[in-house]
Amino acid sequence: MLTIGVFGHEEVLLENPRTPTEIKDILYRVCSPYDVRAPVMQQEMIINISKLIQASPELFNGILKIRVGWVMKAMNNELNISSNNKETLHSLSPSELKNLLKEVVSSHLRSDNSKNERNWLQRRKHEGALNRVPQHFYDHVWEVLARCPYGLRVCNHHLPQQPIVSDMTKYDFTFSLRVEDMLGTISEPVYREVVVELLVVLYEVLTRNRELSFSGTANLDDLISQSHNLWVKDNVEQREDMESSLEHFFNIPPCVKNGTASYMVRSVMQTLLQNELTMEQQRGCCLQ
Repeated sequence: MLTIGVFGHEEVLLENPRTPTEIKDILYRVCSPYDVRAPVMQQEMIINISKLIQASPELFNGILKIRVGWVMKAMNNELNISSNNKETLHSLSPSELKNLLKEVVSSHLRSDNSKNERNWLQRRKHEGALNRVPQHFYDHVWEVLARCPYGLRVCNHHLPQQPIVSDMTKYDFTFSLRVEDMLGTISEPVYREVVVELLVVLYEVLTRNRELSFSGTANLDDLISQSHNLWVKDNVEQREDMESSLEHFFNIPPCVKNGTASYMVRSVMQTLLQNELTMEQQRGCCLQ
């Protein structure tokens, strides 16, 4: 699946084959109002992506929906880092653009030393812009949703538990699309990636604590905010700087001592235990 459109603006999903004329019309309609160069650039990108998928499909593992504008955002970020903001995508030759695309989508295959050249904020912006998710991600989100009677919410988008869990299996492609629709409402790549990380944490916590579940809607924005607040409290000496932006928190590695995952776990457990306490109190009132 592929969408075309300038990053941050309207996107059109191409689910079925379209004629070259139809694609050209869509490109000029959705791209031209924001960047007159974008229709030609995105047309070139579509051709490059198509050839790369045919030659090396493994480079797109974990990417269910290719969003051309977002891929170009990832490429632009990479170019800014490597050229120290001295080059733009439009200044590249066709061969340079093609090589940059391959470099960007193959980031998950890089060596650890190469990955270490980027800080975690840059890495999250990169993976979020590519819309890449971990293996078995959609299966795990289904398991999380099954433990959330009132569904999941992020950026004012609600993914209800029912009838989705009843009508779709965890392996249903339609379910994966529903999850992508939810994630597609997130406007910033780094935040999308952090939400993906949080959903993985939710799966791990709920799998290990099968007696717990959410009594209301699992609000992912609130859980991320609570995680950040916990981190701020543990780092009082830097509080003024940290409260001004979430970027400090998003630049911490996930799976280290006092990493983002540990604060997400604490936030999730606090919410689940508070839910359990509230339910116990309600049961107690009913018995009186």
